[in-house]
Parts: sequence; structure tokens; C-alpha cells
Amino acid sequence: MNKQFPHEKAACRRYLFEVILVMMCYGVVLTVSLMLVRTMQPGWLRALVAIAPVAPIAGLFVVFGRYYCRQDELWRRIWLEAVALAAGAMTLIVMAGGFLENIGLPRLSSFWTYCLLVCLTPIFAFILARRYR
Repeated sequence: MNKQFPHEKAACRRYLFEVILVMMCYGVVLTVSLMLVRTMQPGWLRALVAIAPVAPIAGLFVVFGRYYCRQDELWRRIWLEAVALAAGAMTLIVMAGGFLENIGLPRLSSFWTYCLLVCLTPIFAFILARRYR
């Protein structure tokens, strides 16, 4: 498991390139969106500009889906289990946060649920991959 086959290395390099490209687009779209929203009048056009950064985030799903399809069955299983574990952990954290609101802690935006899922998934994938070494 420590050694990667040439096609796996190529898939990983391509994935990283695509992620970096999409994240650069996200940074540009987010910056422009935040600047424009402040100067626009309320209305549907302002709402479209405000949600424009969602498009590059959707691009991340496409990039990950392409990477997932390039993997063998073992890695697909590892990532699928990692997403399931991350979703469960995210649910526990979000629920705990919701209950802590009852004692006066500030309410967190639902935006953070996506961030939790994205951060926890590779952590669980790393942990799960270790059992196959």
C-alpha cells in the first residue's frame, strides 16, 4: 500500500492540479462577489452575485468525483467509509453545538457543517488506509 502505481501517481497529480485550479477560481469569485455585493441594490441580481462562489465549490465535487472514479476498489471503499464516518462525526459536533446554544454559546453558521465534512473526510481516510498497510 505504501507504493503507488504510475497511474495512481498520475491521478493524484491531476487531482491536485484540478483542486488548486478550482480553489484559485473560488478565491477570485469570492473576492469579486464580496466587493460587488456591498455596492449593489437589494434584488435578484445581488442574490445571484452573493451565491456565485457556490459554482466553484460545485466544481470541487466534480473534481473529487473524477478522482474517485479513477481509483481502484479499495480506495473507493476507504473514501466511502471516510465520508460516512465524517458525516457521523459532523452530525455529533453540530448537534453538540446546537445544544450548547441553549446555555448561551453563540450560534454557528450552517456554513461550518460543510467545512467540517471536508476537513474530517481526509482525516478518516488516512486513519482507515492505515489498516491496509
